Amino acid sequence: MAISDSALNIVIRARDLSGNALRRLRQNLRDTDGAAERASASLGTMVKRVAALASAALGLTALTRAMTNMLRTGDEFERLQVTMESLMGSIENGQAATEWIKDFAKDTPHQVTEVTDAFIKLRGFGLDPMNGTMQALVDQNAKLGKGQENLNGIVLALGQAWAKQKLQGEEILQLVERGVPVWDLLADVTGKNTKQLQELSSAGALGRDVIAKLITAMGEGASGAAAKNMSLLSGYVSNLKDEWALFQDAVANAGALDFAKDTLRELLQTIQRMKADGSLAALAKQWSDGFVATGQAIVALVKGIASISAELILLAKAWAALKIAGWIGGLRG
Repeated sequence: MAISDSALNIVIRARDLSGNALRRLRQNLRDTDGAAERASASLGTMVKRVAALASAALGLTALTRAMTNMLRTGDEFERLQVTMESLMGSIENGQAATEWIKDFAKDTPHQVTEVTDAFIKLRGFGLDPMNGTMQALVDQNAKLGKGQENLNGIVLALGQAWAKQKLQGEEILQLVERGVPVWDLLADVTGKNTKQLQELSSAGALGRDVIAKLITAMGEGASGAAAKNMSLLSGYVSNLKDEWALFQDAVANAGALDFAKDTLRELLQTIQRMKADGSLAALAKQWSDGFVATGQAIVALVKGIASISAELILLAKAWAALKIAGWIGGLRG
C-alpha cells in the first residue's frame, strides 16, 4: 500500500507540474501573441511613416529638378539671345534671328538648340543661314536619313570651303563621307565631268560661285525632305521637346529667372561684404573650430571605450550568467 501511495503521489505531482507548465506555456504564448501584435502594429505605423517621408522626399526632389531644368532652359535661351545679338550686329537683328530659328525648327527633325548650333557655325564661316542655305543642308541631311552629327559635318565642310573661297579635295571628301553625291551635283551645275572637276578642284578653281550652286542643287534635290520627317514619330518627339523647352523659357521669363538672378546677386553681394569686413573669415574660423572639436570628441569617445573594453566584456558575461541562472531557476520552479 505504501508503494501504491507513493506512486499515486508521484502521478499527482507530475500532473500538477505538467498543468502548471502548460498554464505557463499558454500564458507565455498569449504574451508572445500580444507582443507580436503590438510589434506588428508598430512596424506598420513605422512603414507608413517611412513611405510618407519617402514620397515627400521624391516629390521635393522632382520639384527641385523641374525648377532647375526650367531655370537652366531660361538661361540657355537668354545666352542664345546674347549670342544672336552679337552675331547679327544689333538687338533687333538678333531677336529676328532667334525667332527665325524657333520657326525653322518646327519643320525639321532637329531641335532648337541643334538648329542654333548649325546657324552659328554657318554665320561664322560667312554663309547666310536664312537665305536658303540652312534649309538646303537640312533637307539634304534628312534625305540621307542622318542626324545632327552628320549635319554638323556637312556644315563644317561647306563652311570651310566658303571661308577659304574654294572647294577642294579635303572638303569634297568630307561631304562624300557623309553621303552627299558631290561629284554628280557639281557635274550638274557646271556641265563638266568628274575628271575635269577634280583638276579644277586641285587647281583651286572651284570658287564661291560654284559652292553656292552646289548648295542650291543640294536643296533642290532634297526639297521637302526635312518636313516629311516631321510626320514620323521622331519628328513629333522633336517638336514636343522644342515646345517643352519653349514653355520652360516662357515660365522662366515670366519672373522666375529674374528672381533667381536677383537672389544670387544678393547672396554674392552679402558674401563679398562679409569678406570685406572680416565676418566671413570669422565664420570660417567658427566652422573650422566646430569641426575640430567634433573630431576630438569622437576620438576621445573611441579611446574611452577602448580603455574599458575588458570591464565591458566582464559586465556582459556577468549579465549573461545572471540571465542563464534565472532561466534555470524558472525551470526548477
